[in-house]
Amino acid sequence: MFPIFNENDKVVGFGGRKLYEDDLGGKYMNSPESKIYSKSKILYGLNFAKEKIRYFDYVILVEGYMDVISLYKNGIENVVASSGTALSEDQVKLISRYTKNVYVLFDSDLAGIKAAKRGIEIILEAGLNLSVITLPEGEDPDSFLSKFGKDEFEKYVSKRKSVINFISGLYEKDSKLETVNDKTNFIKEIISYIGKIPDSIKRALYIKEISKLYSIYESDLRDELDKAVKENKTRAFPKSSLVIPEKKIQNGSDPKSNIFPEELDLINLFINGNDEAVNYLENNLETSSIKNKTVLNIIEYFLNEYIDNGKIDLSKALNDMESEEAKILITNVAMNKHEVSYYNDNSTDNLLNAAIELKYNLKYAKDVIKNIKLRELEEERTAMKKNPEMILEMFEITKK
Repeated sequence: MFPIFNENDKVVGFGGRKLYEDDLGGKYMNSPESKIYSKSKILYGLNFAKEKIRYFDYVILVEGYMDVISLYKNGIENVVASSGTALSEDQVKLISRYTKNVYVLFDSDLAGIKAAKRGIEIILEAGLNLSVITLPEGEDPDSFLSKFGKDEFEKYVSKRKSVINFISGLYEKDSKLETVNDKTNFIKEIISYIGKIPDSIKRALYIKEISKLYSIYESDLRDELDKAVKENKTRAFPKSSLVIPEKKIQNGSDPKSNIFPEELDLINLFINGNDEAVNYLENNLETSSIKNKTVLNIIEYFLNEYIDNGKIDLSKALNDMESEEAKILITNVAMNKHEVSYYNDNSTDNLLNAAIELKYNLKYAKDVIKNIKLRELEEERTAMKKNPEMILEMFEITKK
């Protein structure tokens, strides 16, 4: 049994290795998806690895529990696993909070690449730097480390390849670059990957590299790249239906807003909170608790900025944000900083008292996190009320 932790050291599920090979189903069985355990939002081992990931400024991404454990027990601690699932956008966002450099440990065959295609695209779309580590054929991290040890493994880490060179090598090894048609298909596939990269300078450097490798005019490659970039942009961001919260009236009501007050409090804390408060959020906030997608994007941006720069620069945030909705929401919250749920229990007289200054301190941050947890418990209890058979579970939730 493998306890599965979230990034804040809370056990949220379990993975079990089946005992008999002839049992039906996959090699591993996970806890069912629940409110606290969503497989696509968890990276196995991140709670143990995050400080080392920051320190070394790269993460090694592997497939399963045993890969993480084998590397970790041999002193390679900046390692996480996608737990056998296809890499998701949420998992890549988690990684981006700690580093921009991802070293993926791939099987050295084309089938492995095809299976991981979407994961590669998601990493590149997020603007992260992707490299590939390959071990000798037939070896996994556990068997390799048992035979050769940490020093030898680190040699393979230092010999990592860019994803372009790695895929090119696989095609050549499988004799799939011998005809004009083969080369055309390969180059189109590579350009489809390059088109996912948001940084135009990085795209240009990759195009230059392919031009030299295969003696093709850069202008021809750029034409193909332009098509790929345009295609990506047209399907990148569907139009959102966010309702921006209206300015609250004196009695504290917030008509027609689909954003929870605590979510506005979080934005307010990142903008106005002291270091102690923001640091508490960074270590205790579970982003899966944020229901509104625009708020989630803002909070993830703020977390990344705080991790990278140690502060939130409001003008930089407004410049960096592509979403107009996010910009409007940040501006609304920043301009109306006293109109948050912290005052819900105060009297109207207090609200009108200009002398009151809200302290965005550690206590405030703890209260916000507590309110989020209370709201989630209340939602859970409300759902249980509809099922008479869950009376005991509902009683436990009420006690909490």
